[in-house]
Amino acid sequence: LRRNNPVVQTFDSLVALSVGNGEFVMSVDPTGLQTFPERYLQSKVLVTRTEWTGRHLGCIGFEFPSTIAIEDFSNIEQKLILNSGIIQSCYTLQGHPVSVYTVCHPERNIVAAYVKSELPIPVKLSFPYTKDYAGTLLWDVNQKHRTRLVSKRNNSAVLERFIDGINYYVVFQWQGSVCIVEKAATYYVVTPEKGCFAFSCEFLPRFSTTFDDIVLPSFKETAEESAAVWGAYWSGDC
Repeated sequence: LRRNNPVVQTFDSLVALSVGNGEFVMSVDPTGLQTFPERYLQSKVLVTRTEWTGRHLGCIGFEFPSTIAIEDFSNIEQKLILNSGIIQSCYTLQGHPVSVYTVCHPERNIVAAYVKSELPIPVKLSFPYTKDYAGTLLWDVNQKHRTRLVSKRNNSAVLERFIDGINYYVVFQWQGSVCIVEKAATYYVVTPEKGCFAFSCEFLPRFSTTFDDIVLPSFKETAEESAAVWGAYWSGDC
């Protein structure tokens, strides 16, 4: 099984590894998140989707300085570990090693990640306008959609999305100290205090509880749930 783990070693616009559970899927570029969606616009392989909407729900990526380009990444070794359902992304960025572990909850629309870096790397939550299931991402039509921060606590934030008469929610929960700011319309940046940083993000069509009461499974809990399900699948126990 280990021999057949899919591996990515370059920024290939036609290739993106994905985590999912049959109802939710998120694909990532070699950074471990959706950092360079513009490179994948034509192939449309970089997606975040659920069964309850045909639209791309948003991009979760790293907020690198504008001076950082794809050419600054080296020693890329990204692997989908089939036995656990975790994408392990390792690379060197301007001489600094970075490791990112990305996983999907087996029963909920949750993607979780653990980032290991010498320096803190901000995470961006950006929401383009999308017309259809094809996933065309439009970044310059903010009059057709909007994003609103409806709740912020010590370790979580809830964003409400409005687009073409529908709305949904994005719950972002982290471990450690962070600063979250609205950089632009439909664009938020979460900056951790330390280089090692974990978060969970859930996409919801509605709330069954209050914003302040919601608690997401941590990265560790999500990774354990994923490993149990995928381990049973590949061993033939389910």
